[in-house]
Amino acid sequence: MPRLCSPSFVGFALALGIAGLTGCSTGTTSVMSDGSAEASATASAVHRSHQFYYYPEAQVYRDCEANRWYWMESGQWQFGATLPQTIVLDDKAPFAVELNADDPTADHMTIATEYPGP
Repeated sequence: MPRLCSPSFVGFALALGIAGLTGCSTGTTSVMSDGSAEASATASAVHRSHQFYYYPEAQVYRDCEANRWYWMESGQWQFGATLPQTIVLDDKAPFAVELNADDPTADHMTIATEYPGP
């Protein structure tokens, strides 16, 4: 029986705990009908919703968690910690938009249709 305080047991327990906390996957092994084993990696990607604020009058997004703004400039999406001085937001409250992505620009056409500007 392994000693609970032995360095190898403590190291194993620590590694197992860290893998569990970080969402690491160790993969799975399937036994085939002929008795051979086939290893397959399983992705344990955690999908969480990400909240953005959308200002339809300017077609601007705000990600408060990452302290980032997204705006269109010369036909290209830009982002930064502050908006350019050329973009002025009106006093209307923004729409809270929940996405399963860290970048709202990929879903912009859908969001703009759902929350049209003035």
